Formats: sequence, C-alpha cells, structure tokens
Amino acid sequence: MDHHYLKNLKECEFLEEYNDITCNVFLYVKKINSLGNPTISELTKAMEVSKPSASNMVSKMAGKGLLKTKAYQKN
Repeated sequence: MDHHYLKNLKECEFLEEYNDITCNVFLYVKKINSLGNPTISELTKAMEVSKPSASNMVSKMAGKGLLKTKAYQKN
C-alpha cells in the first residue's frame, strides 16, 4: 500500500513537499475529513485505536500543519 501511495504522490508532484506523510497519516486525514470536526473520542472510535494513539497522531499532524486543533469547551 505504501508503494502505491508514494507512486500517487509522485505522480501528483507532492512527493518532496509531503514525503514524510505515511499511509497511516493519510488514513487519519481521510477519516477526519469524513467525520467533519471529530473529537479525539470520536476519532478513537472511528479509527479503532487507543486514545493516546489518536492524540499522538493528531499532535504530529497538527505539528506538520495538516490540521488545526482546538480545545474542547464544556458548556
């Protein structure tokens, strides 16, 4: 899967700019996009991963500028 993913990136001329994007990151981006604006709990459930795993991935993605996060505020 990584081979085909990298081939597609190369064909789209994104390889240099996004060469550190893994298939796992791509799957997270795709899932986040399909969910809209999910909470970590919603993302955890949808991705079937632990909360620390989802939080870690979201932090990494935010650090790369792939998404923006905001603090959850209880009303």
